[in-house]
Amino acid sequence: MREIVEKIRFALVGGGMWAQEAHIPFLINNPSTELIGIVDTEPSRVQGLTDRFSVPFSAPTLADLLSKTEIDAVVISTPHASHFEIAHAALKQGIHVHVDKPICNKVMDVNALIELAKRAGVVLSTHAQRKYMPGQSRLKWYVENHFGALYHISGSLWQPIFADYATSWRADHKLAAGGILMDSGYHVIDTLFSILGPKSLASIGRVSMAASNADKASDAFATLIFAIDQTVVQVTAFRGTPRTLKKEQYEVLGDGGYVGLLYTGSGSGKQCQLTFAGFGGTKPDSERLSMVSSYNLHPLHLFVEQETIAAEAAA
Repeated sequence: MREIVEKIRFALVGGGMWAQEAHIPFLINNPSTELIGIVDTEPSRVQGLTDRFSVPFSAPTLADLLSKTEIDAVVISTPHASHFEIAHAALKQGIHVHVDKPICNKVMDVNALIELAKRAGVVLSTHAQRKYMPGQSRLKWYVENHFGALYHISGSLWQPIFADYATSWRADHKLAAGGILMDSGYHVIDTLFSILGPKSLASIGRVSMAASNADKASDAFATLIFAIDQTVVQVTAFRGTPRTLKKEQYEVLGDGGYVGLLYTGSGSGKQCQLTFAGFGGTKPDSERLSMVSSYNLHPLHLFVEQETIAAEAAA
């Protein structure tokens, strides 16, 4: 395994909006990380980012960057369909890899990367950051403290068409590789699994799915239903809803009663409200949470922590 220096030397592959909002600020401000290079196929964007953040190297591909300098880890923030090829190339070089969700769009490719990471002795990780938002954390607290058995748990996402959607890679089915459930709907599924806790694949059954307009640019509406042990799970993701109806909602019904979480609005107007109704009460409890701080834990935090542990173990 490649020796880790005092600061972990990072490369970022993909310089889009999420990379600029989340990854770059973390990598340049964290005392244990150093952003060495940025890889992007758009010359003007990569040049603008390297100049803005004083990044030493840039290149159109990861291979080109590796011919210029050495790195310890790479963050991949590119369209879904490209994740496997880039991650595979980095892992073969003994480089730690963090991939924006999803790691890949095919289970067989995910398994192949996991095995390669094990053989190389490096860290492979991904993230779904929504479960670290205050609302989801509080929802999980209610479930853990008021419920023993869950009967039904659901998550729904109503998303309008974003202004830049038509020019985004998400409108290209070959690049997006999976539609709304693989994109924003992924967060809903991940949140529900985080509430349910660790489950084996053998506990999942009765899976069914239906989608409308799946071949359209908006890949509009999809619903997924399955069971985990005795709990029925329902996921609904809509893309192309009226902008005034934009929302994200979670609802849990079980032996402790009902608890629900609702996000509405966007930007500074985004609101988060929790409602809990136990069987013994006469009036539901309701609370609003501040949305000033979006995440309780940064998506890259755990990845960097695991790299540090791996380096110490190898020393």
